[in-house]
Amino acid sequence: MNNIRIVYSADAISLHQRAYSIFCAHRDSPWQFTTFEKALMLPNSLIAIIDNECVGYALITVVLGEVEIEDICALPDLRRQGIASTLLSHVISDANRRRDDYILLEVAQKNKPAKALYEKHGFALVTTRKNYYRLVNNTFDDALLLKKILP
Repeated sequence: MNNIRIVYSADAISLHQRAYSIFCAHRDSPWQFTTFEKALMLPNSLIAIIDNECVGYALITVVLGEVEIEDICALPDLRRQGIASTLLSHVISDANRRRDDYILLEVAQKNKPAKALYEKHGFALVTTRKNYYRLVNNTFDDALLLKKILP
């Protein structure tokens, strides 16, 4: 999908409510809007736009050369069309430009599409956090902590 435009979320405040609706669509217990918006307003968080509409976002924190992807998500109807990959590529490019050391993220063990995306972009397993995610049916899923070392 080549008509995706990536902007820093602080430059697209009018799209924050739409980004929040995407966030809520894949959460059993979403954060409050104000909490989500604080994360979205961090200087390195991103919004993906197609035809002036928010279709995805990446919540990013950067501290002393460590980049953490708090969340990255695309509109459910547009998943598997390159939005998350484009956002992730932008995060990696920004981190390289800043000369950060590495990027960290967590992904649910059962989230096969996300795991494949991160592997494609060079992330490797650091450790597993057992029963980290509580699922709707009161079962649990492990979190995989992944890391990408930057050049």
